[in-house]
Amino acid sequence: MGMRTVSFLVLFGCVFSAHGTWDIGGKVGMEQQGSVPGFKSALKAEYRYSRMVTWRTDLELLFPHLDDWSRVTFSLPTNLLVYPLRSQLVLDPYIGPGLTYRCTWDTKHFLGANILGGINFKPDRKQTFGIELKYTLLFLPELHGCWEYGLTGAWAIEF
Repeated sequence: MGMRTVSFLVLFGCVFSAHGTWDIGGKVGMEQQGSVPGFKSALKAEYRYSRMVTWRTDLELLFPHLDDWSRVTFSLPTNLLVYPLRSQLVLDPYIGPGLTYRCTWDTKHFLGANILGGINFKPDRKQTFGIELKYTLLFLPELHGCWEYGLTGAWAIEF
C-alpha cells in the first residue's frame, strides 16, 4: 500500500509539470510528538501552477529521539498550497491541506492528513527562506497527531 501511494503522488506531480516552474530546496526543524521534541530535515520540491497555487511534496527524515540517532522515521507529505498575497511581496504567507505517508524506524506504516501554514521571506527572485508550522493527524492504522515547526529554504529552478 505504501509504495502505491508514493508512486501515485510522484506521478500526479509529474503530470502537471509541463508549463510551470519548480522550486527545489530543503528544510530543517523540530517536531513535537507528545512532550518529546525531535530533529527533522527534508528535501522539498514545489511545483508552481500559478502565482497563488502550488503543489509541494517533501521527503522528510525525523529523528524522534535526540539521544538515539538510529531511530529514523521517513515521512512523505504532499500539500496543495495557496498563497493569498500572490507571491509578489517580500513576506509571503501560505496555507494548505495535504496527505502524509509515514514509515517509522520499527517499520510501522501510517497514512493521514495534514494542514500547514507558513511565511516565506524572499530576499531575491531565486531564493526563499521561511518558517513553517504543520499539524499532522495520522489515522491509519491508528489515530495519532503531532505538531511540527521548522525553518525552510528553497532555490528556484525552471525545467
